[in-house]
Amino acid sequence: MWGYLTYAGRRSYLECMEYINIKERAKSSWSHNIGRSMEFTQSQCSTVWHRRGLQLHLSIEKRKPSIKLVDPTTTGTNEGITTLLFHKLSTALMEQIHYGDILIVRDARIGAFFGKRQAIVKGKEKVSSWCAIDASNLQPRVVKDMPFELSDDHRRIAKILRDWHHSIVPTMSAIPKQRASHQQLTTEQINENVTYFNYVGMVVSFRRRSDKGPVEMILTDYTPNAIPMKGEERVGAISPRLLIQCTLWDKDADECPDLEYGDFLRLRNAKRKVGYYQEIVVRPGFSPETQSRKVFKLEDENDQAVIDIKRRKKEFERSQRHPAADHSQPEITMEETWTAVEHTASHATLEHILNDNSVENVYTTRAAVLDVKPRNLRDWMKKWCIACEWIEDVDAVACRQCHQPINEYTLMFSFLLQDHDNRRLQLHIYGEEPKVMFENLKDIRPDDEYIEALRENIDRILSTNSVKPEIAFDFGITSYMTIDGERRFRLCSTVFHFD
Repeated sequence: MWGYLTYAGRRSYLECMEYINIKERAKSSWSHNIGRSMEFTQSQCSTVWHRRGLQLHLSIEKRKPSIKLVDPTTTGTNEGITTLLFHKLSTALMEQIHYGDILIVRDARIGAFFGKRQAIVKGKEKVSSWCAIDASNLQPRVVKDMPFELSDDHRRIAKILRDWHHSIVPTMSAIPKQRASHQQLTTEQINENVTYFNYVGMVVSFRRRSDKGPVEMILTDYTPNAIPMKGEERVGAISPRLLIQCTLWDKDADECPDLEYGDFLRLRNAKRKVGYYQEIVVRPGFSPETQSRKVFKLEDENDQAVIDIKRRKKEFERSQRHPAADHSQPEITMEETWTAVEHTASHATLEHILNDNSVENVYTTRAAVLDVKPRNLRDWMKKWCIACEWIEDVDAVACRQCHQPINEYTLMFSFLLQDHDNRRLQLHIYGEEPKVMFENLKDIRPDDEYIEALRENIDRILSTNSVKPEIAFDFGITSYMTIDGERRFRLCSTVFHFD
């Protein structure tokens, strides 16, 4: 068997595009029929496509790398032969084969395994014998303690194979699978034609099982997952079809920094996995390259992948809003005002929230703001004791709970929300939340300039038409009980963006 090494990389087998040079081969009695008769000789030409840093299967006594061979004459099919190689040295194949090498394997016996063709390569003492040839100069790469003599015919066939590979564009379906290896892919591009790839995504949730356990994350780049998570696994305001789970194992989990919602990360040498849904896994490999760090937190907001994700995020959030109706404030548009909910609670209707018996719970809902109270924005201004989380009048000088001086300002007001089912809910906002929700007004102060800026924000939020609200937003809501035993609702984890 002959192979042309065109791309090297980590996986459990090498995938090869086999080319049979009819003029050069001698007929052999080793053959097996699957669909049609095929003959194999001790010296056949093939093009090898595989991935960086070969991962070896382990047997009890020897390492067994396996190679999948595909005959290019079976154009348009994925028919192939898995070939097992045996050698006592785990590095024998990995360290001696380089990109672009031509590979010769001796003594391959073709048989059947679960209805599929399989070649087992065993020479003396059940050890495989092979040789890699540098395609640039046709010089052999020698494996230690593996005698292998190259004849003139071997070199001539190697030259023919190299020239063939350079002149012919293979069309087998397996080739795109390998060409996509280690490219940076979006979720949408991950499918059965790729196995290993690089990936950039935004963190939606992060969980470290234990100090030495795996890390589980939900990621998104706001492109669709071909096999998405179920609807009940929906996270926050993000559709499950845009989510992909990622699991990090062993060294990669240990080296992963703690991440939060909204962080961006880059994965290298990630692998596609399909169970009930399509996900990503990252595991250490055997080669030095696959042992290197593969998980990175992206701090550079000018990274093109981060820019693309933010753009798609904004497009998705705008697409989820109700169409704007005609109203008296045409300058207020969906393109100018939107929200981001920074927690992982599932979407719920106001009907569900109002009827939920949970004393304390967290929700995400979509609704329009019909009204605010108090109507006078100056009445929103309060003093806030951070230590006690206690609200005092704006002219208070000390907290009545801890008697400490109080200089921090906050806002205290409420929204009247209405959803698409015309259910309404009063939502209270106070404490630290006003600073979170209005990032452009974090420095709360009781002066005219601040009040005017606050008024501009509220004007861009309010809908004046209760029949057809002009604009709806996502809100994070948490329920709580008052001292009088009344169940109420307050804003949480919600940020307004004014473009």
